[in-house]
Amino acid sequence: MRIYLTILFIVSFALAEDVCKKVSRYAVECFEKKSRGELKSCEKVEPESGNEAIRKLYKKACNYGCISESLYEANMVADLIYDECTKLIGF
Repeated sequence: MRIYLTILFIVSFALAEDVCKKVSRYAVECFEKKSRGELKSCEKVEPESGNEAIRKLYKKACNYGCISESLYEANMVADLIYDECTKLIGF
């Protein structure tokens, strides 16, 4: 039973970390799309997610990515979003 719980914890941690990486990368994606002119408005752009808090983070990531003036700034925003996501999930 103990081994099962340990494996379950490791898998759930890996999945949570994966979600946070995707959310944080979204800031850079939105910056790049905005820079290329593919994205006119960042208000309604967000991937489907069942969790309301994660959806809000996607929206926040894209909004901050859109207003970033450089790729460096977008990457800094991505790091902040990643930290916020891990705190939200509890890891």
